[in-house]
Amino acid sequence: MLRVFVSAVVALVLCAGVGLTQDKAKKKNTIVQGTVKKVDAATGTLTVTIKGKKGTEPTDKEFKVHDATKVTVFSEGQEKPKQLTGKEGLKDTEIKEGAKVAVVTDDAGKVVQIRVNQPKKKKENK
Repeated sequence: MLRVFVSAVVALVLCAGVGLTQDKAKKKNTIVQGTVKKVDAATGTLTVTIKGKKGTEPTDKEFKVHDATKVTVFSEGQEKPKQLTGKEGLKDTEIKEGAKVAVVTDDAGKVVQIRVNQPKKKKENK
C-alpha cells in the first residue's frame, strides 16, 4: 500500500512539473520596434516601418489592434504615461506618422501592447 502511495505522489509531482514548463513556454512575447507610417483608428490598424538588418531595406508591417490591446503613450514633460486601450488608444494625438513605437505581440501574433515614444533607459555608471 505504501509503495502505491509513494508511486502516485512521484507521478503527480512529475506531471505537475511538465505542466508548469509548458505554461512558461507559451507566454513568449515578441517586441517589434519602428516608426509609425499610418494610423487608422476606425479600422484599428497601425502600420509600422521596421528597420531592416544590415544590407536590407526597411519593411512595413500592419498590426491589428484589439479591444484588449493596451496603448501606452509617453509624452515629453509628463511624469506618467497615458494608459489607453483598444482602437480608442489609436486616436491619441501623439500616435502620428514618424512617432517611435514598440509593438508587443504574443506567440499567436495578437497585439498585446503598443508603446509610443518610450524613452530609452538610462545606463547607470558603476
